[in-house]
Amino acid sequence: MKKLRFAFLLLLVMSCQKKMDKAVAKHDSIRTAQDSIAAMDKDEHGCLISAGYVWSVVGNECVKVYSGVPLNPIELPANTDETKCVYVLFSENGKKAELFLPDSTDSVILKEFKPKKWSNQKWYLAFNGQKYDLSKEGNLMYTGDPEMGSKIMGSDVEE
Repeated sequence: MKKLRFAFLLLLVMSCQKKMDKAVAKHDSIRTAQDSIAAMDKDEHGCLISAGYVWSVVGNECVKVYSGVPLNPIELPANTDETKCVYVLFSENGKKAELFLPDSTDSVILKEFKPKKWSNQKWYLAFNGQKYDLSKEGNLMYTGDPEMGSKIMGSDVEE
């Protein structure tokens, strides 16, 4: 009878261990999937895309572009559709301006060549004391006042 109890107890323990192993394996696979999803949500610089962060070349950090200076398309001067705006972020010394264009994942870097004037081969940004004007290849495309949102940095990831 003792042997039967021992065998039953051993069978019960082994059965519980198999269930525990399966539960641990399932938990590990769920955790791995969650880690993969979180990793896919970051760009190559570690910026959390779903939280609205992108990499700023001039700031050398993750930023929310809408915290820069918004410039509205000329054909929509009272634009409320933020997806059509260009956002401008400046380097700390003001020598570079970074443009975040609608429908583009890459930013455009402009260098200051005169006080309050930045350009590259295609784009020209100027501040006349009241507003910014952005031209592409000589055509005025965007304009906006200098009201700048507070710069939001980081990546919304707890360290």
